[in-house]
Amino acid sequence: MRFARERPNELWQIDGMRLAVGEDTMTVITLLDDHSRLCLELLLAAGETAAAAIAAFDRAVSLWGLPHTVLSDNGSAFTARSKGGVGPFERHLWQQGVATINGRPYHPQTQGKVERLHRTLREWLTDHPAEDAHAMTDQLDVFVDHYNTQRPHQALNDRTPAQVHADTPPARPDPAGTLHQRSRRMVNHTQGNGNLGYASWQIGLGRAHPNTVVAITDHGDLIEIHDEHGTLIGTTKPDPTTRYLPLTRHT
Repeated sequence: MRFARERPNELWQIDGMRLAVGEDTMTVITLLDDHSRLCLELLLAAGETAAAAIAAFDRAVSLWGLPHTVLSDNGSAFTARSKGGVGPFERHLWQQGVATINGRPYHPQTQGKVERLHRTLREWLTDHPAEDAHAMTDQLDVFVDHYNTQRPHQALNDRTPAQVHADTPPARPDPAGTLHQRSRRMVNHTQGNGNLGYASWQIGLGRAHPNTVVAITDHGDLIEIHDEHGTLIGTTKPDPTTRYLPLTRHT
């Protein structure tokens, strides 16, 4: 057997696959268990977005429980690492104690198992085409059952993913400090009025900090703002329902 994690839910892989649905192009968000190769979720979505990734993850969790870690590529639906920030999908996982890791850019072999699943899915859909989104969703459900329970896998010693998944107790998230172990730090400038733009938010530092270089440390559940000397200016909590975040001052 090729290298695999020792337990179910120790590592999930997530990725998106574009496909034709009738005259439209849509995306399937795929979640796969690294240990057993169990297909955890296939969610049909309009595109590869953070909202679709979160929906697919939540559906998988409702069936299989929380994983310890999720591996993704560096697509914007899954991470804001390239911008030095924290994306909505990462934040959603961190808030549940789930760690995230990203593959090397332009190195799809890191997610070889989910890429192989996508090839198998494309072959299946060639023989089982769907004319619209409703029919495609039905076909994806049939495929998941076939792939997990009826199709022996050579890399699993000719057992099915469902058999391998059921053989070992699953791993669990590490609830102790995952958010603060997975922080991101970046440098930015405030505006002339002291407002700071970060991700989709405006954070008001006040007129005492116009055109100032600041360091932003995003812990997932808490955002810290330091001045250029390393002194903590204040903190705020991320809120996806608003564009303005109030600052709790520390100086």
